[in-house]
Amino acid sequence: MVATVSAGPNTIVGFNIQNAGAATLDSGIATLAQTFKQGDLPSNQPLTAVINGQTVAVQMDVKTRYEDGSVKMAVLSVERP
Repeated sequence: MVATVSAGPNTIVGFNIQNAGAATLDSGIATLAQTFKQGDLPSNQPLTAVINGQTVAVQMDVKTRYEDGSVKMAVLSVERP
């Protein structure tokens, strides 16, 4: 499964979610920490993810910001199929 995370029309990061186990993995929440370049994610800019062609909401818990208020590091949670 490939996921891309976007702020508005701009893709910020892409990643793969892969089940490394032998058993089928049920749907659930995937959580990861992500750093951003200064200015890539302005203050109050929501994120969405595209997973297998479907747009889904991303919960973002901002941990640190740059001096201009843009997000430096956040914990992202997204529902995976």
